[in-house]
Amino acid sequence: MGQYLRKMLKALQDKHPSVGDVRGLGLFWGLELVRNRKSRLAFNTREDKLQGKSMVADGVAAECIGNGTFINSWINHLIIAPPLIIKREEIDQGTTALDSALGVADTEIT
Repeated sequence: MGQYLRKMLKALQDKHPSVGDVRGLGLFWGLELVRNRKSRLAFNTREDKLQGKSMVADGVAAECIGNGTFINSWINHLIIAPPLIIKREEIDQGTTALDSALGVADTEIT
């Protein structure tokens, strides 16, 4: 299932300009959200988080929750860590929800 999840997340990276990097192993993955892939310019900083500013990653995670999939967010990263007993159909559901939610970040690209 880890290889299948990797394939699905890499496909999302190809589709969404806001996904700067996908990295992980097995069923533990992270997506880095960026304003610009070439320069790897981040949407937000640690200082933004400490000051209570709105985080783009939080907006994506909230949209995922609205689509029935829980994803953890931290500053410019989304953490994907499904249960080890996940099925292919559940990965499909989760990545479909994430695909839709990444539109939130894509619209923030300048």
